Amino acid sequence: MKATTDEVSKKEVIGTSQTRPLDTLMARLKSGEAKIGVVGLGYVGLPLAVEMANSGYSVTGIDINPMHVSKINSKTSPIADISDETLAQVLDKQEFAAISEISAIADHDASIVCVPTPLTKTKTPDFVGLT
Repeated sequence: MKATTDEVSKKEVIGTSQTRPLDTLMARLKSGEAKIGVVGLGYVGLPLAVEMANSGYSVTGIDINPMHVSKINSKTSPIADISDETLAQVLDKQEFAAISEISAIADHDASIVCVPTPLTKTKTPDFVGLT
């Protein structure tokens, strides 16, 4: 039996009951209530999104390429690691949806970014955009 969000997220802090954001997230993940966003639906993001949807989470996948999103939503997998049948199953259960508008995940509990890492001329990761 899964614990409810309220049961897991309350912590006793100096005689009072207080909920911390991380406790709330963990509780929503454990209860299966968490809404997850996956940014980038390529070789990493799409399999991750499908597995999370198969685990019972509500998953919204974001990709900047509208043709890629359209292909996914028409139940045609753009990558070999995910079959059309597997993709169709999560789409039919309405546990997964692909869109191109990032604002759709603003209210989600967690977002996972799965985009290519830019490389410098010497082929080392360029993390300038992350600083």
